[in-house]
Amino acid sequence: MSQFCASIVIWLLLTPKHFLGKIRLIIFIIQKWFTTCGTINYGASYKVQSTDNTMKIYNKRAKFDYKLEDKTYEAGISLSGGEARAVRTGHLDLSQSHSRIMNGEAFLINANIPVLGSKLQSTRARRLLLHKHEIVSILTKMKQRKLTLVPIKMYTKGRLIKVELSLGKTKRKFEKRDLIKKKDIQREIERELRQK
Repeated sequence: MSQFCASIVIWLLLTPKHFLGKIRLIIFIIQKWFTTCGTINYGASYKVQSTDNTMKIYNKRAKFDYKLEDKTYEAGISLSGGEARAVRTGHLDLSQSHSRIMNGEAFLINANIPVLGSKLQSTRARRLLLHKHEIVSILTKMKQRKLTLVPIKMYTKGRLIKVELSLGKTKRKFEKRDLIKKKDIQREIERELRQK
């Protein structure tokens, strides 16, 4: 792809007619090339671009730090224009984020969405759009069983940006160590089986 773009740019520069139109075409080709290149790694979140032009960013720390329940909630999110653009291009980190319900509204807290040239904080609290009955049911479960509302992934659905949330109980340090030990043992067993 890069060789193709470079050859087109060189060909356009060498032909003398319609210089301004060529500059616009070169800029368009360069922009397309940069948007189709690889993604930027932002900590414990990772981006998956599927074939149907939907974007998903997963929170890898959620399963490590919390025992998650099976039921998930889909919520919309209130973003500024620059933040929405940044999320669509994959510039987002959900690894340190969590959600809270304050004054009957749900908020996504500490999600890092960096926007160039913006006066807004990159980790500000962003309002989540949930139905009232969903907020009430989540709040009662959180109070009864002492659970935390955790964002699992953020994705696009058409032209909308959605957040998938789940309730989870925080793991203790010894539980995390046990999980790491089990994974190491499983990896060693698989390695031994491959060698035989």
